[in-house]
Amino acid sequence: MAADRNITGDHLLSPAYHSCIGPSPGNSEIGQCLETEVERQEGALNEAYRLVMAHLTPPRREALRASERQWIKERKRACDLAYKEMEGGTGDGIAHDICTASRAILRTRWIEHFR
Repeated sequence: MAADRNITGDHLLSPAYHSCIGPSPGNSEIGQCLETEVERQEGALNEAYRLVMAHLTPPRREALRASERQWIKERKRACDLAYKEMEGGTGDGIAHDICTASRAILRTRWIEHFR
């Protein structure tokens, strides 16, 4: 299981997510918890972006804005691929949501250090 966590990125997800799924979750429980986690991580990302943008010079704001647009496209491509690899199985939505949330976490960390 630890190897799977490193591959999927769910080791990045919040303690609240891991508490939500409990010790032996089914796909339905995982899906519900992931929906909440995606919202949580998207909210954190948006807040970090807003706070950093407020303190940047205009050229740095434009650089971050351009970077963010490119990152959004790349995340969509990567997470759509994660979905497609599992398409038709019970884990397709789970794979997409783990990808979306874990990439939001990593991007939030990066944005918080943007200078």
